[in-house]
Amino acid sequence: RATAVLTLRWHVNYSRTYASFMPSTTGKIRDSQRARLAQALINSVRDEGVPSASVEELASRVGIVPEEIGHLYTTKDELLHLAAEEMLHDRTALWRDLGEAAPVPPPDAALELFLSDIPDAKATADALLQIWGESVVMPQLRDSTSTSMERLHQAIGEYLVAWFGQSDNEDPEGVAWACAPVILSLAQGFIMQVSTRGQMDPARYVAGVRVLLAEMGSH
Repeated sequence: RATAVLTLRWHVNYSRTYASFMPSTTGKIRDSQRARLAQALINSVRDEGVPSASVEELASRVGIVPEEIGHLYTTKDELLHLAAEEMLHDRTALWRDLGEAAPVPPPDAALELFLSDIPDAKATADALLQIWGESVVMPQLRDSTSTSMERLHQAIGEYLVAWFGQSDNEDPEGVAWACAPVILSLAQGFIMQVSTRGQMDPARYVAGVRVLLAEMGSH
């Protein structure tokens, strides 16, 4: 199982490296700037909490004048949406890559890769949990966060359609979209526990999921 996960990671990283040669120079600069700002904001939310998120505080962390950020992101909602989008962007792309693999890897291996490949997992989990919580009382942030999560759910569903399509399942689409929210919940649960309980072993977590599902199927 560990070998399968490592092999999947190599194929995904190779495809991303190849794809990195494709965008224009302007696009690369824009993406680099976005990633830099988003990471600074993630660090700010992690260290100081959501109330610290502001154009001025972010500019200070990045080492530029606020005007360079203000013309792109003028409100706290926009800044927090940037951070949430950046944290979920690679996670969403990963599911799409897995759905296009040949053969498509099984859901347990895919979930383990998804959880193992989260950069700086504790910091990311802390920031995401705060942003998700803040979205409950900030309507505009709630809308944008919901959009980001829906993209992730869509990518998971498309991966599952490809996975079940490899089998003789009579209704691969129906089964896939029924399972997609479950996979998403397992991923969110892992993120929440990393934030509230500390670092966790993704392989152990997924092994527990396998045992639980086997027990459920035995009754």
